[in-house]
Amino acid sequence: MTTIESDAEKAQLAREILNLENIDAVRKLKQAYRPLPAKEESEFISKEEVLAGIESGLRDLKAGRKTPAREFLNELREEV
Repeated sequence: MTTIESDAEKAQLAREILNLENIDAVRKLKQAYRPLPAKEESEFISKEEVLAGIESGLRDLKAGRKTPAREFLNELREEV
């Protein structure tokens, strides 16, 4: 089925569902119509970014960094 045929079938279905004969009602409906916002893409973390984060954390541990538990948890929440 071509795009044109598909569009024509969609338009016919919309007319049948709405069953609107009044052109003013159709115009008002068209003005009020707001398409749904595009679906946001989920954030993707690459393998390199994950490994860099792990490497950074291990360097901090190796350097003997002492972080209070609450501060550490806050840092984890900010990164997620």
